[in-house]
Amino acid sequence: MKQSAYQYALYLLSAQDYSEFKLRQKLRLKQFEQTEIDETLTKLIEKNYLREEEYKRLLARRWIAKGYSDSMIKRRGEQEQLTFTAEELLSWRQDMDRSSDDTISLLVQKKMRGRDLPVDREGKQKLREKVSRFLLSKGYGWEDVRRAVDEAMRAN
Repeated sequence: MKQSAYQYALYLLSAQDYSEFKLRQKLRLKQFEQTEIDETLTKLIEKNYLREEEYKRLLARRWIAKGYSDSMIKRRGEQEQLTFTAEELLSWRQDMDRSSDDTISLLVQKKMRGRDLPVDREGKQKLREKVSRFLLSKGYGWEDVRRAVDEAMRAN
């Protein structure tokens, strides 16, 4: 017995939320007809099973918790064809009590945790570069990174 696109979509959504774009991709991979996919997505949206805004909010909150910058969250959202506004991100950061500056400070502390600040110039430079690379990988701009690392190096 062949499974319908609707049944398969319900099966997927029972495990986790998906964006319309991602669910459409999964249905295409199962080689369902385009008309059946369109009908399925319409039906899911009408029944409020496919909640794009809720999915978007949860995804952004997860990325904020991981320490990603707003620009990185926007880039990652674009990969799933989701658009995040600065106001939305600010609101979600406030809900979580996590400003960008607080997040950068926490990330620096995390990377330097348990380490004594080296006394030699080469050791300090290596640590500075390591922490900077880590922050840059989270999507923060060079000026923010430099400022946060300088503050951390002075504090220790």
